[in-house]
Amino acid sequence: MAYGVLSRALTLHNGAEAYLGDLPEPIKRVMPAFIDVEDRILRVIGEKFGLCWPMPPEVKRADKEILLAEKRDLITECRVPWAPSGFTAAKGRITPWTPERAERVFLTHFRLLTEPGV
Repeated sequence: MAYGVLSRALTLHNGAEAYLGDLPEPIKRVMPAFIDVEDRILRVIGEKFGLCWPMPPEVKRADKEILLAEKRDLITECRVPWAPSGFTAAKGRITPWTPERAERVFLTHFRLLTEPGV
């Protein structure tokens, strides 16, 4: 897969959350109608930005590895053990950003991936 396509997929794989919000995976699993709507939105995002559907396995793996890193670095107390099986946490440490910094970094990265000549 071309680097630009994979980078766009990694950047936009949760794009439906901008419209639906973010639901934890265990809740999504018992809400098939939510999953259908989320998939339709992601498909439209994919068509707009030249992504394949379903998302490539590399994107799903990276998403799970980041999820485990978030659990390791950001969730200080978790009474229920959980982890997606077959995955390990991403290397490095996650340091929280302010919403303003996260938006600025995301938009800069997004423009580099989607605007010609940037």
